[in-house]
Amino acid sequence: MDAKQRRVMIPLVAVVVVLCVVVVGLVMTLQDQNDAEPAADSGGAIGYADGVTVVDDESALQAAVDQMMKDAKNEMVASFQNQAFSEDGKTFTCYIANSEYNEYNMFIALYTEISNDAEPLYLSGLMRPGEAFREIALDEALDKGTHDVYLVMTQVEDDHSTLHGQSVVTIQMQVN
Repeated sequence: MDAKQRRVMIPLVAVVVVLCVVVVGLVMTLQDQNDAEPAADSGGAIGYADGVTVVDDESALQAAVDQMMKDAKNEMVASFQNQAFSEDGKTFTCYIANSEYNEYNMFIALYTEISNDAEPLYLSGLMRPGEAFREIALDEALDKGTHDVYLVMTQVEDDHSTLHGQSVVTIQMQVN
């Protein structure tokens, strides 16, 4: 390569290098923006909903939970473990609680299916706010294995006949 060709090649290579750096920089900037804020029409990307409290500090987590429970007045707040365990198929260890933040008594029922004529596997008495079941005994034993069961939690007004609220969740009852 002679001197004239070198004088043309050096600026040309410099321009190509600068263009590559600019393109890489733009791609990285656009990627960072896409990672930071998913598009509203992103087709399935999950972001935080409006009104959600995000807690980054672990020490503030309990205070945030306590405040949410206080704000949930007149709503049903329940705590439960989504699995119950038994050796004999009749007596199950579990945790199902009527939260201390509720104003109303609650009772629970367990069903193998949800229909108008379904008979409950278990129907409790009333639980006051702050009370919990740690063990329940079914009238009839379940077979060995894992059973998906519907847990229906019902709050009643002070007259014990007017329903205040009801929730249905699925729990697993495991017989060893």
